[in-house]
Amino acid sequence: MSNTAIKKALAMQFIMRSGFFLSLYFMIEYVFTVWSTHHIFLSLVHVPMMFLTVVLLFLLMRPIRLFFADEGLSGLRAWTYGVQLMFFAGLLEALFVYIYNTWLYPDNLFEMHSAVISQYRQAIDMMQQANAEQTMPSLMQMLKDSQTMIEETPVPTPIEAAMQALSNDITYGIFWMIPISLILRTKPRTSNPQEQ
Repeated sequence: MSNTAIKKALAMQFIMRSGFFLSLYFMIEYVFTVWSTHHIFLSLVHVPMMFLTVVLLFLLMRPIRLFFADEGLSGLRAWTYGVQLMFFAGLLEALFVYIYNTWLYPDNLFEMHSAVISQYRQAIDMMQQANAEQTMPSLMQMLKDSQTMIEETPVPTPIEAAMQALSNDITYGIFWMIPISLILRTKPRTSNPQEQ
C-alpha cells in the first residue's frame, strides 16, 4: 500500500470518528429543537447551537491538514472530507431521530406539527389585534398562506423525519464546507508534491 493510500485511509478513519462526535452534538441539538417548539424561550439556546455547528465543523476538520502536510491539502479534498464527515454524523443523527420518534417519544412529530400551527395562529391573532391587516396586508397574507400550507401538510412519519434530518445535514455540509475548505487548504511542504 502506498504512502498516499495509507494517509487517505487514516484520514477516513479520522473523519468517521469525528462524525461520531459531531452526531452527538446533532442529537442534543435535535432534542433542543423538540423542546423549543413547546417552550419558546429555549429557542434562545437552539438558534446559537445551529450557528455553533459551523464552528464545530471547522474545528473537527482542522486536523485533517496533518494527514496531507507533505503534499498539501487541496480545497476540493478538504471539501470532500467535510461533506463525508457531515454524512457520517447525519447517518447517526437520522438513526437517533427515528428511534426518538418511534419509541422514546412517539407523539413528538404530531405535537411539533401542532405547535407550529399554534404559533402561526397566535402570530396572526396578534397581528389582527394590532390592525396589521390594513397596515401590512402582504405580511398578513403570507402568514395565513404559510399556516394553511402547514395545516395541509401531513405529519411526517419517523422515517421521513430521519431522512429529512440526514438530507439537511448533507445539504448544510455541502454549502458550509465551501468557505471552510478554502480556509483549510494548504500548500505542499516538499518541492515535488505527490499527486492529489
